[in-house]
Amino acid sequence: MPNSEIPWKKVAVFDLNHGGLTIAKHLASCGVSVTAFDTYGKMDLAQLEKKFDFKMSNDPDFVGAEDFEIICLPIHLSPLNPFFKKAKQLEIPLISHHEIVGRLLRADRRLNDITLIEITGIRGKTSTAILLAQMLSADRKIAAHTSKGLMYWEENEVKHTEQSVSITPAHILDIIDIAFDKFKPDTFIFEISLGFTGAQDIAILTEIDPEYTIAGNTITSTTAKTKMISGSKENSIFVVNDHDLEKVKKYIRSNQKIVVYDDTGDAAKDEVPTDVYLNISKLKDGQQTVDVESSGNDVCFRAKVSPGYDIFSYRTALSASIAAALEIGVTEQQITQAIESFSGIEGRMHEYEEGTRLVMDNSGSGLTIQTAQTALDYMIHKYLDKKSDYYDSNVKRDIYFVIGEEEKTVCEGLEPTGVAALVKAYEKDLCKVIFVGERLKKFAGEKELQKSLQKSSQKKLQNELQKESDDDIIENVVFADTFKDGLKKALHDSKNDDIVITAVKCFR
Repeated sequence: MPNSEIPWKKVAVFDLNHGGLTIAKHLASCGVSVTAFDTYGKMDLAQLEKKFDFKMSNDPDFVGAEDFEIICLPIHLSPLNPFFKKAKQLEIPLISHHEIVGRLLRADRRLNDITLIEITGIRGKTSTAILLAQMLSADRKIAAHTSKGLMYWEENEVKHTEQSVSITPAHILDIIDIAFDKFKPDTFIFEISLGFTGAQDIAILTEIDPEYTIAGNTITSTTAKTKMISGSKENSIFVVNDHDLEKVKKYIRSNQKIVVYDDTGDAAKDEVPTDVYLNISKLKDGQQTVDVESSGNDVCFRAKVSPGYDIFSYRTALSASIAAALEIGVTEQQITQAIESFSGIEGRMHEYEEGTRLVMDNSGSGLTIQTAQTALDYMIHKYLDKKSDYYDSNVKRDIYFVIGEEEKTVCEGLEPTGVAALVKAYEKDLCKVIFVGERLKKFAGEKELQKSLQKSSQKKLQNELQKESDDDIIENVVFADTFKDGLKKALHDSKNDDIVITAVKCFR
């Protein structure tokens, strides 16, 4: 039966592709009369109706269905979508997927004594979630779902990992069912795209910028991420970056709490008070350390950094996770142990050796042109700069750079012109470039250009190839269809002691 959180008797749910099916299923289990709409016309509704006990429709005119009390839709759905346009025409109230999930979570009695943590932001979400899970797991049972998968943590280590579902908010509902059935955690950590559900006890915002538009360019990513701050429950705690404080604090009510962390030192330099300040330094023996000061918790401690990753690329994730952990009551000893045992995350500035090759793995869904450049700068400075402790004058190292996108697996790709500009800027440092993705073929040199044209019958691609100026063309490139293929090519073509850097936007 409907309750105070779900007071409607008849609800329409849009977008079966991005979580609508899951939301419809859970609403129906609450006794709500649900009709799920296939807003993109890509689903086999006849088969779905056999599996689920609620109605399906692909009719944008809502014939005979004008009496919906409310329509649930994803925040990114374009107002130009015919289903959205019809809903506005009929003046039916709207609610986002994020908000309806929050209501369903608040109505779930199993969560009454559970700590619910949600993390959103432009980048650093996965790293923050995994670091925080490690910090909390000394005396808690953690279920943490990120783009890397569903991980069960206990006694400072991962006990089990399952495949990732999706970081859209709708799938939180299924993940909770799975976790309670198999693990019975006392704490949930969720990486979520485009905002919070409003049901969380602790909300962590990693970074708002760079801002971008969604929903047919009608709203910004910042609007989406801040929308559910004001709508969050009483006593929610918001952990935010000092750089984003001005954009966020106006949404936070007096019965909610804000915790501010400084991950760059800018606030400390300007003598602006924050709750947690993190500084990365190097001792005389070359050992890197993380120094943490927390005025709010009156602690100050130092942790040593393990080798194998670029600590500076993790400073936001470290700061955010430490701030949240201190707020929950984790001891500085537990936090120090988690930091010192951390060795980076696959695809997040993670360095390792493959045979005799040095590999920098920086490929994942959060990749940007800027973070691709960070990987290049890091490896060039570390191994090719004569002033570096890692430079060896007796070793000749060439760089093989794998960059691009798996356009079929990510919603927002890596802008080809930005990729071309980055590669051109570092051309003298690179022995070979492996492009991943169809869109990058227009920047190939003459040899690879002809290969691409021979394999492709797409007139659009041929026209685009002919439009590029000579200044944009890159000669020494080969192509790969996927991240794995690109890495395989680079490892095969390179020689002993060479450097392989991967920067492919993909879902892993």
